[in-house]
Amino acid sequence: MMVEIIEQAELLQKTVECKEWSGPILTRVFNKTGVPGFELGSLGSAGFLKYKDRYFLVTASHVLSLVSEEKRLTDVVIPYLYGTETKNLMLIKHVDDKDSDIAVIEIDPYSARLMEQENRKCFLDHTLIDEDPLGYFDKISDVVFLHGITGEETNINYEDFIVEMETTPYTTFIERVDDASKRIVLLAGTDGINEFGQHGHKLPTFNGMSGSFAYSYRRDTETPFRLLGILSNGNKEAGFLWVIPFNEVTELIEKEFF
Repeated sequence: MMVEIIEQAELLQKTVECKEWSGPILTRVFNKTGVPGFELGSLGSAGFLKYKDRYFLVTASHVLSLVSEEKRLTDVVIPYLYGTETKNLMLIKHVDDKDSDIAVIEIDPYSARLMEQENRKCFLDHTLIDEDPLGYFDKISDVVFLHGITGEETNINYEDFIVEMETTPYTTFIERVDDASKRIVLLAGTDGINEFGQHGHKLPTFNGMSGSFAYSYRRDTETPFRLLGILSNGNKEAGFLWVIPFNEVTELIEKEFF
């Protein structure tokens, strides 16, 4: 592995920058429960991707496991604020690869543009995908910026149908690349330093963060963050998180949508 020492102050600064930069690209995935008074259920996290001028939601397959494949386009809910009201994105095609734990949903372009008009840029352009996610650890660095939304930090105002979400930036390091599974294994401590440089920061559980985007870091470039992969699963007690390299997502999109 190529060793590059990065000082803590730089990591803290870049954690804040990555949270701000990637924030609009985050979302949370819900499902229609059919339960009066509690109409939305929280499933997990996801990311927005603009790939060759088409709009996609990318998440882990198990995030959507509570929704039957026949109802994915009607019962999966991706909310966003439009003025003072909550709107939902229109979903038009769904692909699920359970073996790889990847799910991709295409979003209606008008619906996607409407969200982008109201909010800051929401879809990560495909040019910012890391071209060599498995080679990153060997050739560049072991630093990974993970930004997601934990289940504990998601609140739903059922009266007004406003979803409030607290995002969690988490900067960590690659422990290894597993040769058998081709998964990137990250260290997941139980406490550490938060984005403000405070020590002894108790980290949340990673429950609900499956499907979050993980980013590589290239210093001294105009856009230092690249989309490395998506969080499949992990456990802070076990001390590890597993990331699916994004080239697997790209291959699935190319095969099923183009």
